[in-house]
Amino acid sequence: MSDKFPTSVNDTDCQCLVTHYKPGIAPKRTGHPDTWDDGEDSEFKFELLDENGDRAEWLEDDLTNDDCARLEQEYLEFERG
Repeated sequence: MSDKFPTSVNDTDCQCLVTHYKPGIAPKRTGHPDTWDDGEDSEFKFELLDENGDRAEWLEDDLTNDDCARLEQEYLEFERG
């Protein structure tokens, strides 16, 4: 997988290159509690690229959890077209 989409981080235009994505699995909370399943979080791995297509680790260093969640949402919207 190598999906790439335009974005910005800390007011800097860049591209997000998605290297791995696995959707999460919702928890199952029906029936007897012995059969409940906690589900799984999604897996979202990416690299940020500068305007020349080079890796921008300096942008990645300042990412917050909110930034990562936003990038994952942007990726899902990008995939939907």
